[in-house]
Amino acid sequence: MYLGGFGLGVFSFAGAAFGVWAVGGVAAGYLASGGAALGWLGACGGAAVAHDFAVGGAAAAQHVNDVAARAFVQQSEFFRWAKWLSQHALILLWLPLGLVIGQVLGRWNR
Repeated sequence: MYLGGFGLGVFSFAGAAFGVWAVGGVAAGYLASGGAALGWLGACGGAAVAHDFAVGGAAAAQHVNDVAARAFVQQSEFFRWAKWLSQHALILLWLPLGLVIGQVLGRWNR
């Protein structure tokens, strides 16, 4: 798992995310979700390109914005989590900063 500006890993959640499961502004992987998503099996986002299923404003795949593509995305646990992560990204962004501030304040109080 990788979180950050650039992520490369099995599960990647980053501004530019590359992995088996990728979520980010630019995401590429087996399954991908993001502003610009490139996936092998499926992709969901503003611009989504995949081999099999794609749902998005601008999309390309064997199944594009059709019943099969929408059903695949709706039934996929990955896309449910990707949506949750995207909706809560601001909290996840501030969490590491809060931990660092806590460490700094803890050192000052010694």
